[in-house]
Amino acid sequence: MKLTCSNCGTKLNIPEHLYGKKGKCPKCGVSVSIPREPEQSEILTVQEVESNSYNAEFPKENDSMKYESNAAGHKDEKYDSSFQEQESIKKQITPHLSFGGIVAVAAIVIMAVWFFSLIRTLKAPDNISNKPSISNGVSNSNKPFSGNANSEEKNKEYEILHGLRWDYRNTPDDMGRGIIKIASVRSVNEFEFDSPYEGIQRAALILRIHPKHGKDVMLSVEKGQFLCEIDSCSVDVRFDENNVMPFSVGEPSDYSTTMLFFHDYDSFMYYLRKSKKVYIEARFFMEATEVFEFNVSGLKW
Repeated sequence: MKLTCSNCGTKLNIPEHLYGKKGKCPKCGVSVSIPREPEQSEILTVQEVESNSYNAEFPKENDSMKYESNAAGHKDEKYDSSFQEQESIKKQITPHLSFGGIVAVAAIVIMAVWFFSLIRTLKAPDNISNKPSISNGVSNSNKPFSGNANSEEKNKEYEILHGLRWDYRNTPDDMGRGIIKIASVRSVNEFEFDSPYEGIQRAALILRIHPKHGKDVMLSVEKGQFLCEIDSCSVDVRFDENNVMPFSVGEPSDYSTTMLFFHDYDSFMYYLRKSKKVYIEARFFMEATEVFEFNVSGLKW
């Protein structure tokens, strides 16, 4: 059915299921009464409908035209059934959309918490240093530095731990003979053995003046076994860019496998005091030969 609004002249296309209803013109809002049956005078030709600037299409739930039942109480069953089906679909879809939304929000929150935790970790100030526990000049643990030490002290501990400076210690002899003086420096490079001595470690070059045992130069590792022949033992040493020099060494009196004593203290110290770098090559049981690099500049001994 084709109707013309009596107020604005808009020509409207009226679908059959709206016959006998009342509504408002979607253009001007004036109430429009739709007859039950089309009259001959109200039917427009196809050419007239196509030439019109406005064609109303019925029904759309969001259109401005609102439909009402006529005085006779006529109801369009087809339209009501379609509306009920749409409402049913909405009720079925809504829980799924709500659950999906909750999952999406939870995922976003988790990602945000992880991201900001990562940023906080990366931007955290480097206010923790490692204070090594020295035994025979070698760190036996990597415990975090504690206390309210200033930056200079923390930098000192860091440099000692990474072999960038000498560490000096004076301890009284247990028998009251005097003071035991020790100067030690850790290797700049790290190394690792296979099982059962696995784990990253550094070697240590140790100088000692003992009231009973005298003066000693020692080479020590945290774990492993230095390899020596039955009747002799030696290591190769290079001071700065000079030629390689063999030095005779020996095992400690307790037969520890992690330490060697240099026999010629005076000769070793003569070259050491004039050097900035010292390289020591030593052999190990069931392992490859290792070369340890020591930064020995700034020695006060």
